[in-house]
Parts: sequence; structure tokens; C-alpha cells
Amino acid sequence: MSLCDMLDSMIVIRRMCGAGMEAAQALRLYGSYTALAVPMFNLPPILIYPLTTALIPVIAAARGKQAECQRIVTSAFSLTAMIAFPCSAGMCLMAEPILRLFYREDLAATGASLLAALAPAVLFLSMFAMCNAILQAIGEARYALYAILMGAAVKLISGWILTGNMEIAIMGSPISTVLCYAAMTVTALWFVMQKTGAPQKLYAMLWRSDWGGILLFVFADTALVSLYLQSDSDPTERAQTLYYGTEYLYVMLWGLPPFALA
Repeated sequence: MSLCDMLDSMIVIRRMCGAGMEAAQALRLYGSYTALAVPMFNLPPILIYPLTTALIPVIAAARGKQAECQRIVTSAFSLTAMIAFPCSAGMCLMAEPILRLFYREDLAATGASLLAALAPAVLFLSMFAMCNAILQAIGEARYALYAILMGAAVKLISGWILTGNMEIAIMGSPISTVLCYAAMTVTALWFVMQKTGAPQKLYAMLWRSDWGGILLFVFADTALVSLYLQSDSDPTERAQTLYYGTEYLYVMLWGLPPFALA
């Protein structure tokens, strides 16, 4: 997140103030985003980084063996998608219950929409991390830098436009971050496919890995409806929030909702 954080610190408050927002309100909104949404966003990719570190020597050893290299690359993307899809879906649909586990209810309500908007970037960041590891392993690390530069340009342009619109304001920051990582991932993935000759059946591969995410969408939607139809008493609401938040943490660790493993 360092690149996006740096660009956000340069443009977000300045653009919102330039659009007519008071400085105190702009600081409050930006603080809510950086203190509530961003830390939660940084949790799921922690599961991917050990995989990328372990993958580098494996792919490096398979250089010169095209079939073996293609098999490893395809398996790596499948595993990454299997983890990242459910994490991204759970964070998007259960943003407020997750934040309630760690923050007061008023703060959770403030940051929920920001976290939900930022959640799709979990998938793109995870896929880019895998692309970066593969490019390093095959000795083509400079192409990952090209992808980062592409993402930085998208982040700067989209962030400048969106945060300067009073109807969007701070929501422009997570949206531009999603666009940034999407551009980085698409660019890096194209380089990986070109340099490794991996099969081009990307959509089929992601669909096979996405079944856990689809089940999680159904689970989370049912859970949230149940949560809001229950009693408004504080003990009941807190207990339900704790339960659904715990379910999310399980999903973040294993990539699948518990009932899907039964």
C-alpha cells in the first residue's frame, strides 16, 4: 500500500478542500479511511506473501522446462485466486460487522462503506504479488516495475478526478486504489503469459477457484439479512456481530466458509 498511500497523501485532502470541503472535515474523512479501512485491507494479503516467497526458487529451478514452468504458474494462480476471492468477497459484504469487532459502532458505520469499496483490491493485490514473484523468478523483474508505473498513473489520474468531485469525495480514494491494482495486475499478468507461455485459459482457471467466493457471497448475504432482522438490543447485536466477524476471520484464514467444508 505504500505507493497508494503516498499518492493519497499528496492529492486526497488537497482535492477535497479544493472542491469546497472544509479542511477539518476533509482531515476527518481521510483519517477514517487510513485508520479504519486500510488496516483491514492489509490483512488478507499476508496469506499470499509466504506463497510468493516459496514460489520463486521453485519456478527458477523449472526455467528451461516449459511444461513444468507452465504447470507451476497455473497452479500458483489457482491457489492465489482460491484464497483471494473469498477474502475479497467477505470483506466487501461484511465490512461493518468486521469493523465492529475492533472499533466502536459509530466508527464502524463510518468506515464500512470505505472498506467495502476497497475490498476488491484484495484480489488484485494478491494476484499482482504472485505475478511479481513469477517475473522475478524468471529473471524479468523489470516488467513488474512497468506494471507498477502503469498502476501509479491510473491511481494518480483517477484519484485526482474522483476525489475532486464533492459527490464522491473520500470514496474516490478506495475506488482509485482498486483501479490502480487492477491496472497493475492486468499489465503484469499479460507479461507473465508472454514470458512463460502459460496457458491462456485464465477465465476457466479463475472460475474453478471462485466457487468458494460464490458460496461466501450467498453466506454473507444471508448472514447480514439475519443480523439486521434480529433484536436491536445491544447484547444480541454484539453477539451476532462477533459470530459473523469470526466467520470472516475463518474465511480469511482458509479461503472457504466453514459450511462449505462440511
